[in-house]
Amino acid sequence: GRGVATRAVRLGWLPCLLSAGTTAIGLFSLVISELEPIRTFGFHGSIAVMAGIVLAAGAVPDPDDPPVLDTSTTRQVFSRYAVRFG
Repeated sequence: GRGVATRAVRLGWLPCLLSAGTTAIGLFSLVISELEPIRTFGFHGSIAVMAGIVLAAGAVPDPDDPPVLDTSTTRQVFSRYAVRFG
């Protein structure tokens, strides 16, 4: 039911945040390397991991308020596609 999705989000956010945080820290540790490509990779990789977790967290819809799909619009889109490419 609906409570399952809510429970999954409540239980899963902290492990996801911690794993992303430790990965970002590990990548950022490469910044102290003497090799420029390794430093650059570490810096940009750590930023990308943290940006990814922020974007992923923002993409999770409210599990207790699912979006309502307008089936008439969906049918119109698919019928246009079928007529055009069918």
